[in-house]
Amino acid sequence: MGKNVIKHGGKSGILPPAREIFKQPIKPIAIKKNPNTGYAPNIPHPRGSTREAIVPKVVTIEEKISKTAPEPKKIYSSEELSKLSADQQWKIKNSKLRRDYLKESYYQEEKNLEHKEKIQHLKESKAKEEAAAASYYEVSEAFRLTLPSMEQFLEGPIVRQRTKEEKRLLKLKREHNRLQRELAIKEQKASDLLRLCSSAKNFIVTEEELERRVEELYRTGPKAYFNGSNMNSFEDQQAQDIEKTVQEKLFGTVNEGPGISTIEDILSGETEKLKNAVEDKVKQNDK
Repeated sequence: MGKNVIKHGGKSGILPPAREIFKQPIKPIAIKKNPNTGYAPNIPHPRGSTREAIVPKVVTIEEKISKTAPEPKKIYSSEELSKLSADQQWKIKNSKLRRDYLKESYYQEEKNLEHKEKIQHLKESKAKEEAAAASYYEVSEAFRLTLPSMEQFLEGPIVRQRTKEEKRLLKLKREHNRLQRELAIKEQKASDLLRLCSSAKNFIVTEEELERRVEELYRTGPKAYFNGSNMNSFEDQQAQDIEKTVQEKLFGTVNEGPGISTIEDILSGETEKLKNAVEDKVKQNDK
């Protein structure tokens, strides 16, 4: 197998296109003339052509067999055949097999063509019945009364106007969506502010803190400082950030400080109520 085998689906070659066994019709055929083609009555047709379609000559299967695989002029009997040499006997038997196979293939192809014609006839009759049924379709009374006409479309508005109740509900939905967006923005701003306030404890804002940090750097050395826990690898830093985010979501904190939910509970008094309830429960258990 060559290099180009993969082009043909892994096969060493491709089969030739199928050819028709009967190049000429074996039965009379009717040619339907197309009214949109041909020559006008007053216009002469070119020389060597005809106005009417040329009907091909019909060649029956018997005629084709007689031309392509005629019977031998002499038919040998079994006794005469036995007297011939083995080579001659093989040639005679091989010729008979070829004639038989060729006749069988012709008759089988005739059956196939008849079957295809029958299927085509059924398809055409079915298409005609469907077309006839579609042309004689009767519109029901309910469909005729409920289907809007062109006059009704032109008389009234194309788009149905909303009712007062629908307008009120739509206004409430829009107001609700607007408030939800504003609340989400305010919560994000508050969270950012809390994160900034929690991070401010590490900021250097006075000269004393600056001097203390500089002394630490000179005492430990900048190399030791930058190689320490403050300068981790990217993977370690990413893992720490993920762990920190999970802890903040679980405990409601921001940079190890109170989160928005905790501050809201304190301002609303829920924390104080919970604290008093716990103290009362502890006192009751002590008694």
